[in-house]
Amino acid sequence: MAAGDPRAGPRATAAHPPRQDRDRLPWAKDRLPALLIGATSDCGRARVTGVTISEGEAYQATRKGGKRFSHFDLALTVTYEKVSEGGGGGSGGGEGGAGSTVAVAEFCAGADAADLVLDPPSAPPLRAALAAAAAALLAELEALAV
Repeated sequence: MAAGDPRAGPRATAAHPPRQDRDRLPWAKDRLPALLIGATSDCGRARVTGVTISEGEAYQATRKGGKRFSHFDLALTVTYEKVSEGGGGGSGGGEGGAGSTVAVAEFCAGADAADLVLDPPSAPPLRAALAAAAAALLAELEALAV
């Protein structure tokens, strides 16, 4: 093909902007603790005190035709403390206490509470708070300018 032939390769024009990917992991590392710290478990017996993202990705992408999408898939460690309110009996065993942690291997866009796998499984029921944070993080990520 000749150098000027339009079939020679991709061209960026106003109608077909080039593909763009933006790394949003630094933003996610700053924003996620603000969304999660202070959140309580489903039963109100545990409160999130810290969040660490150990690995993963968060990005925005623009594809052919200007279509935008956002995605994240992160591995988290969530620190929580037990909240003693009026004493309800303990049904879960000895897990918990100040500074206890739970690992979330796949904290990703579109995850609902049932999709989240917590380690240890006996951790307080933080799934609803984590799912709400995932939905909020995705909504904010989609609202960012590319």
